[in-house]
Amino acid sequence: MSPHSLRRSFATNNSRSLGLELQPDDLKERLRHKRYETVYRNYVLENPLLQKMRRDAVVNRQKSGGNEFAPAVRSGSTADLTMPEREALSAVRARFPVTWRALRAYCEKNHHAARREGKYFYSYNFVNDLVENWVTKQRVMLKRNISRSRFFYWAKEKMIAPIVIGKVSLVPLSALMKDFRDS
Repeated sequence: MSPHSLRRSFATNNSRSLGLELQPDDLKERLRHKRYETVYRNYVLENPLLQKMRRDAVVNRQKSGGNEFAPAVRSGSTADLTMPEREALSAVRARFPVTWRALRAYCEKNHHAARREGKYFYSYNFVNDLVENWVTKQRVMLKRNISRSRFFYWAKEKMIAPIVIGKVSLVPLSALMKDFRDS
């Protein structure tokens, strides 16, 4: 075991969905990397523990057959796994202060939710993308050290289109990391 393998274990086990749930910028500081891409690529995107968890979740849903996790067909022949509203809401609320009404309204409007047998189901890919790849406006303001009014100028200047779910504004994490790279 080398010191580098300990660093890799620390970062892998403490990335967003595991352990201490550190964001890539926090991992960057703790590992003393200069570039966000290095941390994001090596410890978040290619995180073997997260990939295994995702694969296991997909396999379990596919094995369950005709219950509420059954695949739902969306546009054309593309199959998209779905999850029940309670599971989707708990995953999203773990990261963002979103109400169930706001999430349902946004997802219905943007075709990420469907109602079957009186229950709502959400696109697994959408929920996973939202949790993994978006940050709140407040987090951006804190990391960039900018005011709320300056945030809108910053977003317009960088051609970033935040999404709004209820009262929560979200910005793609990639836009924030790209902005840090450019500055």
